[in-house]
Amino acid sequence: IYRQIPFILYFTDVTEDLGPTHVVSQTLTGRDVDTVSTPTRDEERASPTAPRHSWYKAERPVAVRAGSLLIYSLKTFHRGTKMRAERGTRMSMHFVYRSAACQFMGWRSPAKDANTPEMRRFISRATPRQRELISFPAPGDPYWTDETIAGVAARYPDMDIGPYKERLPDTALMQPV
Repeated sequence: IYRQIPFILYFTDVTEDLGPTHVVSQTLTGRDVDTVSTPTRDEERASPTAPRHSWYKAERPVAVRAGSLLIYSLKTFHRGTKMRAERGTRMSMHFVYRSAACQFMGWRSPAKDANTPEMRRFISRATPRQRELISFPAPGDPYWTDETIAGVAARYPDMDIGPYKERLPDTALMQPV
């Protein structure tokens, strides 16, 4: 129920000079994509022993013809790249399938800004009700499990996670996603 399936529909041909999305196979990344921050390529180059250094070596461009559709997982390490061509366009539409039961999930939700300093500061200081107003699941929502609480606590170490732990639903009845 808590899965999202993202899509990118390309309206124009995308070459390596037109800033294609780059992806890395999950056979290399495993679950590491769930970690809190993703260093830039330059940060990784500065530290060749960093865990993701091999990811940048293994990434592949999604160079496609107009009309192509990229379907991937949010656990797939992916990133945009710079336009290198002096002229040209890359036109695409990004959309996400999600369950109607998960109104807090979405493509244009605050999740896209989750790692910005401003969002980290807001989430850490906000009340549970204030977080709900920006699409955070409420305490007691079935979304909250030991795993999701641990993930949110890792991403926002200054956030009071107590209200979510206190109202943890009975997960014995829930099916894993």
